[in-house]
Amino acid sequence: PCTIKDPNAPNCMYDKNAPWAPCDPQTKQVTKRMQLSPNSDQQCEPTKEEHKRCITSSKKCKYGKANWGDCVDGKKIMRMVIDDTASDPACLPEKVKEKGCNSKRTRD
Repeated sequence: PCTIKDPNAPNCMYDKNAPWAPCDPQTKQVTKRMQLSPNSDQQCEPTKEEHKRCITSSKKCKYGKANWGDCVDGKKIMRMVIDDTASDPACLPEKVKEKGCNSKRTRD
């Protein structure tokens, strides 16, 4: 469908190339804060935020290799740090896996 723009509405253009912030673990969202373009009308808001859900698949998140830690309180923990050069900016900076001391299975 064709949408007709209100001729009295201000012309607001924002920098769509602004970077996405890291994933917020509480809201499970990433935020992009865009600045108003100099060619926009003065009535426009100076910034505009866009939100989207964080990536739920680890396919776009690359983590470095890590070793299992010592057995503490009946479990072992492995902490893997994100590879910033090969990962989507929405990925969490660290991925933690744990398993029981006598188990070979892992849980995310």
